[in-house]
Amino acid sequence: MAVLPINSVSTNANQYTFTGRNDKKDSHKANPLASVPVIVMLAMAPMAEGKQPAQFVPIDSEHLTELVAQANATAPKTYEYTQTQQDELVQRVPKLKSDKIQKIIDCTGNKQKGKIVFTTSKGDTSSTVWSVYYIQNDYKGNKNLKPPSITKIIYHDSGEDSFLGILIQEEIMAKNNTVKCLIREVRLDDKSAQYLIDFVAGDTTFKNYSGIKFEETQKSSLKALQILDY
Repeated sequence: MAVLPINSVSTNANQYTFTGRNDKKDSHKANPLASVPVIVMLAMAPMAEGKQPAQFVPIDSEHLTELVAQANATAPKTYEYTQTQQDELVQRVPKLKSDKIQKIIDCTGNKQKGKIVFTTSKGDTSSTVWSVYYIQNDYKGNKNLKPPSITKIIYHDSGEDSFLGILIQEEIMAKNNTVKCLIREVRLDDKSAQYLIDFVAGDTTFKNYSGIKFEETQKSSLKALQILDY
């Protein structure tokens, strides 16, 4: 679904919540994404080709800052990784050796534990992020293949359930020893989803050059898995 013009979306934060029908044990206030209005996410325009900095839909900057601040007030903080833990991850995912890791956060995708890894070019001393990877804890990297990267965040709101999905793209080796592109969507936990929203919205210490796009849908199902030829 195309991103709607900002002036066609209600600014009523109560209209959009990330509360699932089956999450009865968690109150609305306990959900870190419950207070995030979709207007905040719709204010994030898709990235242009060539990894240019994110451009934002015209909106009152003070109002947008206030909305994001309200959401962050109750959001749990992400866990900072030590250098030793980063080194262990690089050993497991050889392709990360060519990048500089800016940040790692724990996440849960489709009920499986993993990590979201923010990287930039080797030797870059700035706060930029060029790539964002999704690495499951049981992922076994291949030095010749690109690890799973996040290309899009998808807000699902079916009326009965609302959550954030991430579209993952990775290289896999086919049986005939040819490299193919695997594309799949993963349902993300609220804590890491909150940070990812902040990152794409420009509300973290990093400059977003990742090209991650945004999509909104009323479907409760994840996108079908695809395997494409290069």
